[in-house]
Formats: sequence, C-alpha cells, structure tokens
Amino acid sequence: MKRPKKVPTKRSPTVDSLCKLGLAYGRLRRYEQAKEAFSRAIQLDPDQAGPIFQLGSLLVEAGDLPNALICHMRAVSLAPTSVPMRWALAKVLADTGRIDAAVEQYQQVLASCLVELSPVSTIELKAETLVRLGSAQSKQGKYTQAVESYQRALEAQPSLASVPSKLAYALFRSGRCEDSLECLERAVAEFPELYANHSSLVYAAHFSPRYSAEQLFELGRGWSERHARPLVEKRRAHSLDRSPERRLRVGYVSPDFRDHVQRL
Repeated sequence: MKRPKKVPTKRSPTVDSLCKLGLAYGRLRRYEQAKEAFSRAIQLDPDQAGPIFQLGSLLVEAGDLPNALICHMRAVSLAPTSVPMRWALAKVLADTGRIDAAVEQYQQVLASCLVELSPVSTIELKAETLVRLGSAQSKQGKYTQAVESYQRALEAQPSLASVPSKLAYALFRSGRCEDSLECLERAVAEFPELYANHSSLVYAAHFSPRYSAEQLFELGRGWSERHARPLVEKRRAHSLDRSPERRLRVGYVSPDFRDHVQRL
C-alpha cells in the first residue's frame, strides 16, 4: 500500500526574506512593491531597526524625503550606536533643510567609536562626514568652522578632489581671499582635469591685487584651452539665421549671471 504524498506546507515569510525581497524590488526600481515588502517586515518585528533603515533608504531613492526622515529617525532611536544609520539620518536632515540638526548628527558620527568598520572604511567615512559637516556649516554661515572641517577632511583623505573648491569658498566667504587663491592654485595644479577648481580660481583671482589685467586674461584663456577647446569638435551645428540685422532673443540659464560669469 502506497503512502500518500506529503503536501508541502506554505512557509510564512520571515523578516529577513521580506527585506531581501524589498532590496530586490528596489534594485529594479519597483518602489511600491519594495515598500510593501519592507512594511510587512516591520509589521513582523516593529522594534528591529534594520528593516526601518532599509525602508528609509528606499524612500530617499524614491524621492520621498519627509517619510524617509521619519524612518531614519525611528531607526536611530532603536539603534543609537549605528554609525551608518546616524550618518544617513544626518544626510536626510541636511537635504530637507534641517541644517542645525544635521550638524549635530554629523558631530555625533565623528565622536562615535567606529570599531564596527575597517580602518580604510573608517578613514573614508570620517572624511566624507567632515565634508558634509563643512557644507552644512557653510549653509549656517559658519565659514570659519567650515574651513576647519574641510581641512580635517583633506588631512584624513588628501585625494578628495572636490574638497579644495569647497574649502576655497569657505575661506573666501570668511574674508581670507589670498588663502582661498592659494588653495585653488594648488588644487588646479594637483587636479588639472577638474574644471570646477579652475573656474573658481578664474573668479577669485579678480579680488586679488596679485593678478594684473593681463594675467586675468591669460588665466581665462588658459581655462578655455584646457576645458573648452577639447569639446569644440563635439559641438552641434545650429541652423540659425546669422544675419546681423535680425532680432536677438537672449536667455539666461543661470541666476549667477547677476553677480559673475565664473564659479566659486
């Protein structure tokens, strides 16, 4: 007599399986399904910080910053020693205009013991946190503190090519024009391919007695040779009427034109 076949029972999803499902949906940018999976995981264990943090990260990617902020605040309250969660919270706070709260969170990240990370990751996280702290301090108008943060970031990781222009801006706004220029000159020499540093140098040089009118002209022409000329062959031709008598319509693409045509 044959034994009846055992019918497999449907296993209930676990928090881990639902989180993996949410991450998979997130990679496919199927945000609604991903949110549903993370929400179900949270329902199974409301006091576990991981699923809440992952839902918050998904909401950031989906552009829903207000609800992402709620998730990250909840995650940090459940796991206050988690550096990645606190760092994510600080970023969302800054992105939603809560600069003072973001500065406080970044400072707590820097004060935390980063034993959970490898030495390399610790250096990278510290440098990136200092950069973001400096940006937040600049938005507060605390340029002296921003200068210190940017300098500490470069001490931790000198290869951060985007930081010199931020440091130069903070120096410039704190009244240290010559220090700003020296910072930009070093940056252009060290990272010649980055147009942002070079653009800021062209602008800042106009405020220094060290540069004559002829030197300013050559500085601008040097920018053009290095950054604009390589793109000339890639420009598209426009079938426009080139008659000198025709009426022109001028469109300004940047509000910065009211102050200057360079960068800083």
